[in-house]
Amino acid sequence: MMKLTILALLLGAASAANIRGDRTSTTDCSAAVCPKDLCPDGNARRQLGDDCCACGAGTGKDVVVDVATQKFLDAQAAKKAASDAASEATEASARAGRKAGFTGIQGVLDKLRKFIGDERVRVDREHKHDVDTARKQMEKEHAAQDLRLLREQQRLQGIVDRKTAVSLA
Repeated sequence: MMKLTILALLLGAASAANIRGDRTSTTDCSAAVCPKDLCPDGNARRQLGDDCCACGAGTGKDVVVDVATQKFLDAQAAKKAASDAASEATEASARAGRKAGFTGIQGVLDKLRKFIGDERVRVDREHKHDVDTARKQMEKEHAAQDLRLLREQQRLQGIVDRKTAVSLA
């Protein structure tokens, strides 16, 4: 009797009655589907009275365990939700890739290589254009500088010619 009393305190009086064989309910729980397999105390859900998925009466200690267990279960559910969301995002990306004509990873890589190659050609053309423009601008500046130097040389030659003419006269 002492063992049953301790058991009744741990599991709840109705569960102890079920263990003793004093079934107080006529409910058939053989086909019951419980929302969770385990109770917060780590034990399997069990029939208590008419409740097919009961966890038993708790003490203050069970409440602390229950809160800690609930936090753990919530964290596990959040991890699963994040994992499911990541899987859905991956699948959505794959669907979008297939819709765009990509066939698997190799198709994506081929399209990416083509894009990179096209981009390099575009950048090379822009660079060549920029270099050609800069070269043409530099040639214009050099031609203008050469013209200024030629004019300065002609001016100085004119001065020298006049001084030579004055000194000869």
